[in-house]
Amino acid sequence: MANTNAVVEGGRWVRITGLQSPAGQKLNGKVGQVLNEQPTSNGRFQIKIDGDKSQGKEIKPTNFVNVSRDDLVKVCRLPAHGEGDVVDTEQPKCLLFPRDHSMFTKCSPKGNSSVMEMVGVPLMVTKTKPYTNLSGWGAGDNQKATYLMIKPNDGLAPMEWQRDVGPVLVYRPGGLDFGFYDMWAVHSFICNLLDKYGESGTFDPRSWLSPECFRRIISEETFASALNILTQDGTSTQSARPAPRPSATSLCNKRYKELRKAGMSTKEAMATARQELGLDQADNLDPGQAVGQMFGLR
Repeated sequence: MANTNAVVEGGRWVRITGLQSPAGQKLNGKVGQVLNEQPTSNGRFQIKIDGDKSQGKEIKPTNFVNVSRDDLVKVCRLPAHGEGDVVDTEQPKCLLFPRDHSMFTKCSPKGNSSVMEMVGVPLMVTKTKPYTNLSGWGAGDNQKATYLMIKPNDGLAPMEWQRDVGPVLVYRPGGLDFGFYDMWAVHSFICNLLDKYGESGTFDPRSWLSPECFRRIISEETFASALNILTQDGTSTQSARPAPRPSATSLCNKRYKELRKAGMSTKEAMATARQELGLDQADNLDPGQAVGQMFGLR
Protein backbone atom coordinates (compact mmCIF):
# COMPACT_ATOMS: atom_id res chain seq x y z
CA MET A 1 0.00 0.00 0.00
CA ALA A 2 1.09 3.58 -0.56
CA ASN A 3 2.88 5.58 2.10
CA THR A 4 0.33 8.10 3.33
CA ASN A 5 2.66 10.01 5.67
CA ALA A 6 2.80 13.71 4.86
CA VAL A 7 6.23 15.14 4.06
CA VAL A 8 7.87 18.53 3.65
CA GLU A 9 9.30 18.80 0.16
CA GLY A 10 11.89 21.29 -1.07
CA GLY A 11 13.37 22.24 2.31
CA ARG A 12 12.20 22.77 5.88
CA TRP A 13 9.69 25.53 6.52
CA VAL A 14 10.83 28.45 8.68
CA ARG A 15 9.46 31.81 9.80
CA ILE A 16 11.49 35.00 9.46
CA THR A 17 11.96 37.03 12.62
CA GLY A 18 14.06 39.82 14.07
CA LEU A 19 15.29 41.53 10.90
CA GLN A 20 16.06 45.19 11.61
CA SER A 21 16.63 46.88 8.24
CA PRO A 22 13.65 48.62 6.58
CA ALA A 23 13.60 45.98 3.82
CA GLY A 24 14.08 43.14 6.31
CA GLN A 25 11.28 44.27 8.57
CA LYS A 26 8.85 43.69 5.70
CA LEU A 27 9.87 40.01 5.72
CA ASN A 28 9.40 39.44 9.47
CA GLY A 29 6.62 36.95 10.14
CA LYS A 30 6.69 35.49 6.64
CA VAL A 31 7.31 31.80 5.97
CA GLY A 32 9.90 30.36 3.64
CA GLN A 33 11.87 27.24 2.78
CA VAL A 34 15.55 26.69 3.56
CA LEU A 35 17.22 25.76 0.27
CA ASN A 36 20.67 24.70 1.56
CA GLU A 37 21.27 22.11 4.25
CA GLN A 38 24.60 23.63 5.31
CA PRO A 39 25.28 27.33 5.88
CA THR A 40 27.28 29.35 3.38
CA SER A 41 30.82 30.56 4.14
CA ASN A 42 29.35 33.59 5.91
CA GLY A 43 27.16 31.40 8.13
CA ARG A 44 23.87 32.18 6.42
CA PHE A 45 21.14 30.08 4.85
CA GLN A 46 19.41 30.76 1.56
CA ILE A 47 15.67 30.96 2.13
CA LYS A 48 12.97 31.13 -0.53
CA ILE A 49 10.40 33.40 1.11
CA ASP A 50 6.71 33.09 0.35
CA GLY A 51 5.67 35.86 -2.01
CA ASP A 52 9.22 36.95 -2.83
CA LYS A 53 10.14 36.63 -6.54
CA SER A 54 13.89 36.27 -5.98
CA GLN A 55 15.75 32.95 -5.92
CA GLY A 56 16.13 33.28 -2.19
CA LYS A 57 17.66 35.55 0.44
CA GLU A 58 20.65 34.76 2.62
CA ILE A 59 19.58 35.01 6.26
CA LYS A 60 21.38 34.27 9.52
CA PRO A 61 20.01 31.35 11.60
CA THR A 62 19.27 33.79 14.42
CA ASN A 63 16.67 35.43 12.18
CA PHE A 64 14.40 32.45 11.52
CA VAL A 65 12.68 29.70 13.48
CA ASN A 66 11.23 26.39 12.33
CA VAL A 67 7.50 26.30 11.61
CA SER A 68 5.97 23.82 14.04
CA ARG A 69 4.14 20.72 12.82
CA ASP A 70 0.92 22.09 14.31
CA ASP A 71 1.14 25.01 11.88
CA LEU A 72 1.56 22.78 8.81
CA VAL A 73 -1.40 21.45 6.83
CA LYS A 74 -1.77 18.63 4.33
CA VAL A 75 -1.85 19.22 0.58
CA CYS A 76 -2.08 16.53 -2.10
CA ARG A 77 0.21 16.42 -5.12
CA LEU A 78 -1.21 14.54 -8.10
CA PRO A 79 1.60 13.36 -10.38
CA ALA A 80 1.57 13.49 -14.17
CA HIS A 81 1.67 10.30 -16.20
CA GLY A 82 5.25 10.92 -17.32
CA GLU A 83 6.66 11.06 -13.78
CA GLY A 84 6.44 7.28 -13.43
CA ASP A 85 10.23 6.82 -13.26
CA VAL A 86 10.49 8.80 -10.04
CA VAL A 87 7.09 8.52 -8.32
CA ASP A 88 4.04 6.24 -8.16
CA THR A 89 1.73 7.98 -10.61
CA GLU A 90 -1.33 6.10 -9.31
CA GLN A 91 -1.14 7.56 -5.82
CA PRO A 92 -1.48 11.08 -4.43
CA LYS A 93 1.53 12.36 -2.50
CA CYS A 94 0.74 14.15 0.74
CA LEU A 95 2.84 17.27 1.35
CA LEU A 96 2.97 19.82 4.18
CA PHE A 97 2.68 23.60 3.81
CA PRO A 98 2.36 26.37 6.44
CA ARG A 99 -1.23 27.21 7.26
CA ASP A 100 -0.66 30.91 6.56
CA HIS A 101 1.10 30.39 3.22
CA SER A 102 -0.21 32.72 0.51
CA MET A 103 -1.45 29.72 -1.49
CA PHE A 104 -4.20 29.40 1.13
CA THR A 105 -4.77 33.03 2.03
CA LYS A 106 -4.77 34.62 -1.44
CA CYS A 107 -6.86 32.08 -3.36
CA SER A 108 -10.59 32.29 -3.91
CA PRO A 109 -12.53 30.88 -0.94
CA LYS A 110 -14.68 29.09 -3.54
CA GLY A 111 -11.67 27.30 -5.03
CA ASN A 112 -11.52 26.62 -8.76
CA SER A 113 -13.17 23.20 -8.96
CA SER A 114 -16.80 23.94 -9.81
CA VAL A 115 -18.06 20.49 -8.84
CA MET A 116 -16.38 20.54 -5.44
CA GLU A 117 -17.66 24.04 -4.71
CA MET A 118 -21.21 22.78 -5.31
CA VAL A 119 -20.80 19.91 -2.84
CA GLY A 120 -19.50 22.24 -0.13
CA VAL A 121 -15.81 21.29 -0.21
CA PRO A 122 -14.04 24.06 -2.16
CA LEU A 123 -10.74 22.91 -3.65
CA MET A 124 -7.93 24.67 -5.44
CA VAL A 125 -6.15 22.79 -8.23
CA THR A 126 -2.92 24.49 -9.31
CA LYS A 127 -0.17 23.30 -11.61
CA THR A 128 3.24 22.70 -10.07
CA LYS A 129 6.79 21.93 -11.16
CA PRO A 130 7.30 18.37 -12.51
CA TYR A 131 9.94 16.03 -11.14
CA THR A 132 11.13 15.09 -14.62
CA ASN A 133 10.90 16.11 -18.27
CA LEU A 134 7.36 15.82 -19.62
CA SER A 135 8.02 16.38 -23.31
CA GLY A 136 6.98 12.86 -24.39
CA TRP A 137 3.55 12.07 -25.86
CA GLY A 138 0.99 11.92 -23.06
CA ALA A 139 3.63 12.54 -20.39
CA GLY A 140 1.78 15.57 -19.08
CA ASP A 141 -1.61 13.87 -18.81
CA ASN A 142 -3.15 13.83 -15.34
CA GLN A 143 -6.53 12.09 -15.23
CA LYS A 144 -7.30 12.81 -11.59
CA ALA A 145 -6.64 16.52 -12.08
CA THR A 146 -8.78 16.54 -15.23
CA TYR A 147 -11.66 14.94 -13.34
CA LEU A 148 -11.47 17.60 -10.62
CA MET A 149 -11.98 20.33 -13.22
CA ILE A 150 -15.06 18.98 -15.00
CA LYS A 151 -17.96 21.34 -15.62
CA PRO A 152 -21.17 20.49 -13.71
CA ASN A 153 -23.46 20.84 -16.71
CA ASP A 154 -21.84 18.21 -18.95
CA GLY A 155 -19.07 16.43 -17.03
CA LEU A 156 -16.35 17.69 -19.41
CA ALA A 157 -13.22 19.59 -18.41
CA PRO A 158 -12.08 22.73 -20.25
CA MET A 159 -9.53 22.01 -22.99
CA GLU A 160 -6.60 23.34 -20.95
CA TRP A 161 -7.35 20.70 -18.32
CA GLN A 162 -7.72 17.77 -20.70
CA ARG A 163 -4.17 17.24 -22.00
CA ASP A 164 -0.63 18.15 -20.90
CA VAL A 165 -1.89 19.25 -17.49
CA GLY A 166 1.26 18.15 -15.68
CA PRO A 167 1.45 17.58 -11.90
CA VAL A 168 -0.86 19.62 -9.67
CA LEU A 169 -1.33 20.55 -6.05
CA VAL A 170 -4.83 20.08 -4.59
CA TYR A 171 -5.64 21.97 -1.41
CA ARG A 172 -8.39 23.66 0.54
CA PRO A 173 -8.69 27.45 0.77
CA GLY A 174 -8.18 28.77 4.27
CA GLY A 175 -5.41 26.34 5.18
CA LEU A 176 -7.54 23.28 6.00
CA ASP A 177 -6.09 19.78 5.80
CA PHE A 178 -6.63 17.81 2.60
CA GLY A 179 -4.91 14.44 2.96
CA PHE A 180 -4.33 11.19 1.10
CA TYR A 181 -7.67 9.55 1.94
CA ASP A 182 -9.55 12.79 1.39
CA MET A 183 -8.18 12.85 -2.15
CA TRP A 184 -9.22 9.25 -2.76
CA ALA A 185 -12.71 9.93 -1.41
CA VAL A 186 -13.13 12.93 -3.73
CA HIS A 187 -11.78 10.97 -6.71
CA SER A 188 -14.18 8.12 -5.96
CA PHE A 189 -17.12 10.53 -5.80
CA ILE A 190 -16.21 12.17 -9.12
CA CYS A 191 -15.70 8.81 -10.84
CA ASN A 192 -19.19 7.77 -9.75
CA LEU A 193 -20.52 11.14 -10.91
CA LEU A 194 -18.94 10.68 -14.35
CA ASP A 195 -20.59 7.27 -14.62
CA LYS A 196 -23.92 9.01 -14.05
CA TYR A 197 -23.26 11.49 -16.86
CA GLY A 198 -22.70 8.55 -19.18
CA GLU A 199 -25.84 6.62 -18.24
CA SER A 200 -28.35 8.76 -20.11
CA GLY A 201 -28.96 12.21 -21.50
CA THR A 202 -31.53 12.90 -18.80
CA PHE A 203 -29.13 12.90 -15.83
CA ASP A 204 -29.61 15.99 -13.67
CA PRO A 205 -26.23 16.82 -12.04
CA ARG A 206 -28.02 18.76 -9.30
CA SER A 207 -29.28 15.43 -7.98
CA TRP A 208 -25.67 14.61 -7.01
CA LEU A 209 -24.00 17.98 -6.63
CA SER A 210 -25.08 18.94 -3.13
CA PRO A 211 -23.31 18.78 0.24
CA GLU A 212 -25.86 16.27 1.55
CA CYS A 213 -25.40 13.90 -1.38
CA PHE A 214 -21.61 14.18 -1.26
CA ARG A 215 -21.47 13.35 2.44
CA ARG A 216 -23.88 10.45 2.05
CA ILE A 217 -22.04 8.88 -0.87
CA ILE A 218 -18.51 9.04 0.48
CA SER A 219 -19.72 7.93 3.93
CA GLU A 220 -20.93 4.74 2.26
CA GLU A 221 -17.46 4.09 0.85
CA THR A 222 -14.65 2.38 2.75
CA PHE A 223 -13.18 5.88 3.18
CA ALA A 224 -16.12 6.74 5.45
CA SER A 225 -16.29 8.56 8.82
CA ALA A 226 -14.00 11.24 10.23
CA LEU A 227 -12.20 12.36 7.11
CA ASN A 228 -10.96 15.95 7.12
CA ILE A 229 -13.48 16.84 4.43
CA LEU A 230 -16.42 15.63 6.51
CA THR A 231 -15.83 18.04 9.40
CA GLN A 232 -16.68 21.72 9.55
CA ASP A 233 -13.13 22.96 10.11
CA GLY A 234 -11.27 20.34 8.11
CA THR A 235 -9.74 18.59 11.12
CA SER A 236 -10.65 15.44 13.02
CA THR A 237 -12.45 15.77 16.34
CA GLN A 238 -12.19 13.65 19.47
CA SER A 239 -15.83 12.65 19.22
CA ALA A 240 -15.45 11.46 15.63
CA ARG A 241 -14.39 7.93 14.85
CA PRO A 242 -10.90 7.62 13.32
CA ALA A 243 -10.89 7.44 9.55
CA PRO A 244 -10.39 3.84 8.42
CA ARG A 245 -7.90 3.00 5.72
CA PRO A 246 -9.54 2.30 2.38
CA SER A 247 -9.39 -1.45 1.80
CA ALA A 248 -6.96 -2.77 -0.79
CA THR A 249 -9.86 -4.56 -2.44
CA SER A 250 -11.84 -1.34 -2.82
CA LEU A 251 -8.88 0.50 -4.37
CA CYS A 252 -8.19 -2.48 -6.62
CA ASN A 253 -11.77 -2.52 -7.90
CA LYS A 254 -11.64 1.20 -8.68
CA ARG A 255 -8.31 0.85 -10.48
CA TYR A 256 -9.66 -2.17 -12.41
CA LYS A 257 -12.58 -0.09 -13.71
CA GLU A 258 -10.24 2.70 -14.81
CA LEU A 259 -8.06 0.24 -16.75
CA ARG A 260 -11.08 -1.38 -18.38
CA LYS A 261 -12.29 2.06 -19.54
CA ALA A 262 -8.80 2.62 -20.98
CA GLY A 263 -9.24 -0.46 -23.18
CA MET A 264 -7.50 -3.26 -21.25
CA SER A 265 -8.94 -6.75 -21.32
CA THR A 266 -10.78 -7.99 -18.23
CA LYS A 267 -8.01 -10.32 -17.07
CA GLU A 268 -5.15 -7.94 -17.89
CA ALA A 269 -6.86 -5.03 -16.11
CA MET A 270 -7.36 -7.09 -12.94
CA ALA A 271 -3.79 -8.42 -13.02
CA THR A 272 -2.41 -4.88 -13.42
CA ALA A 273 -4.61 -3.44 -10.67
CA ARG A 274 -3.65 -6.21 -8.23
CA GLN A 275 0.05 -5.78 -9.03
CA GLU A 276 -0.03 -2.00 -8.53
CA LEU A 277 -1.62 -2.41 -5.08
CA GLY A 278 0.55 -5.36 -4.03
CA LEU A 279 -2.32 -7.84 -3.91
CA ASP A 280 -0.49 -10.21 -6.24
CA GLN A 281 1.95 -10.79 -3.37
CA ALA A 282 -0.79 -11.35 -0.79
CA ASP A 283 -2.28 -14.58 -2.17
CA ASN A 284 -2.23 -16.94 -5.11
CA LEU A 285 -5.56 -15.87 -6.55
CA ASP A 286 -5.64 -15.89 -10.35
CA PRO A 287 -6.66 -12.53 -11.92
CA GLY A 288 -9.56 -14.27 -13.63
CA GLN A 289 -10.80 -15.58 -10.28
CA ALA A 290 -10.39 -12.12 -8.78
CA VAL A 291 -12.64 -10.64 -11.45
CA GLY A 292 -15.22 -13.33 -10.77
CA GLN A 293 -15.14 -12.68 -7.04
CA MET A 294 -15.62 -8.95 -7.63
CA PHE A 295 -18.87 -9.68 -9.42
CA GLY A 296 -20.00 -12.30 -6.91
CA LEU A 297 -19.07 -15.33 -9.03
CA ARG A 298 -17.20 -18.44 -7.96
